[in-house]
Amino acid sequence: FAEAYYDRGLFYKNKGLTDLAIADDTKAIALEPDYAEPYYNRGLAKQAKGDVAGGDADIARARQLKVNIRQ
Repeated sequence: FAEAYYDRGLFYKNKGLTDLAIADDTKAIALEPDYAEPYYNRGLAKQAKGDVAGGDADIARARQLKVNIRQ
């Protein structure tokens, strides 16, 4: 179900519904903590709301997970 939450979160972010995007990405992360994409999407949504530090932290975590997955 994590992918479904991520997909809907991505849809919400693209529609400018950042609070809903953040909520769904948070649910996806809770279900699969090593799933990089919801961290990245949530980071972009947080930045759009003005939470630059929170967004940067999520994006950094997404990048870290992607590097770990490739190794």
